[in-house]
Amino acid sequence: MKYTYHFQKESGLLIIQYKDDFSMENYIQSLKEIQSKPEWDSCFKILIDLRKLTHPRGTKIVDDLLEVRKIEKPHDYRLAYLVEHPSTIVIIHLYIDKLNDPKYKYCSTVEATVNHLRLNKTSKEINKMLQELSFN
Repeated sequence: MKYTYHFQKESGLLIIQYKDDFSMENYIQSLKEIQSKPEWDSCFKILIDLRKLTHPRGTKIVDDLLEVRKIEKPHDYRLAYLVEHPSTIVIIHLYIDKLNDPKYKYCSTVEATVNHLRLNKTSKEINKMLQELSFN
């Protein structure tokens, strides 16, 4: 699994993209890396693009994600998952349902993520930002 991210300090926005086959080990690594950055404390809106990610089948991953959440550096933020594939939608729906936090939502369009995160950008601008992110 590969990931890339970009902090937009002026708007408090963090954009993360994941692609390829999901790996819990790489997911944990991404969390630790991103949360170790000084910008993490000033990010209050997070957009996670999962459209290029292949999730493993089965709902056990939901419990694994909940366990991983315990290592997160806590602070208050709005979160939007951008998803397309049915298997990813199921996993994220179950995960968000268990978290029971109205600030977390999964969306199937960039426009819906813009609305949920209350961004002062258009969906066209966010799409451009997503396209400009590069994977190393």
